[in-house]
Amino acid sequence: MENKKDPKSFIKTLNPKAHGETAFGGCDTCTLCCDGSTYTCANVLLDEMFDTAKLFPVVFSKTDENLSLTLLYTLKRGIPCPYLEKETGACEVYDSIRPRACKIYPFNIKEIPSVQLDNTAYAVVFDSRCPGIVEGGEDGTKLIGQDGKLSPKITRQFIGENMLRRYKTNLANTRKFLKLVKDLDLLVETEYDLGEPLSMVGYYGQNLSLKIWRISRKKLLELDADAVMEIHRHQFFDAVYTHLNSLRNLDNLVKVKKIYDQNRVDLLSFHF
Repeated sequence: MENKKDPKSFIKTLNPKAHGETAFGGCDTCTLCCDGSTYTCANVLLDEMFDTAKLFPVVFSKTDENLSLTLLYTLKRGIPCPYLEKETGACEVYDSIRPRACKIYPFNIKEIPSVQLDNTAYAVVFDSRCPGIVEGGEDGTKLIGQDGKLSPKITRQFIGENMLRRYKTNLANTRKFLKLVKDLDLLVETEYDLGEPLSMVGYYGQNLSLKIWRISRKKLLELDADAVMEIHRHQFFDAVYTHLNSLRNLDNLVKVKKIYDQNRVDLLSFHF
């Protein structure tokens, strides 16, 4: 039976008391993280966007007054990443420019605001759904070292020491970019047509579309000289055009979605 819990409930903050006996046995190519059953997108930081945007669309997610950079690797839950080889469970871009979220899965970094001003902590979290995570298991690498802190082996082999060292700096730079985009009012909401779905129960006669926030080329051209110099001063023009060029990768995701839609049974026209 499908678990109806909020996916966020599966994300655990690494805690020495709760996870002292928890181990990670490594990836066994179960494809849980990339088959579309659990994740359809991932947040990205500015430093990694330049590589991953070559393969995936990077858009802006907007909630209330908050902005974030989001990488789309599938357009619908249940449809896998286009670079996943379903027969073998292998990733076609494993050794090249996979997104960071893929490289360090099932781990990630979480910001924990402190009650003290200018004192923000960062914690390692992990997805407890990953089959490589074993509670109380002897096999694999313990998540917690003997000193009660994150195991150096986990850091070195699965997360990356540079990732932890530079996370705070990269996050701050990303937020600076997002603030500038917001202050200059560069974003527009755009709707992309995903084509006609099959006439399945609950979807009959509906057109599917995707709404995203993106930087407007028109608004860019209308910026005054001071605004242009502000983007240039922060060296963010590369990020702006990397984002815009990445939108071409939406075509690939639409193509994959249509292939999977065409292979599904039309429940209303199927006769026994």
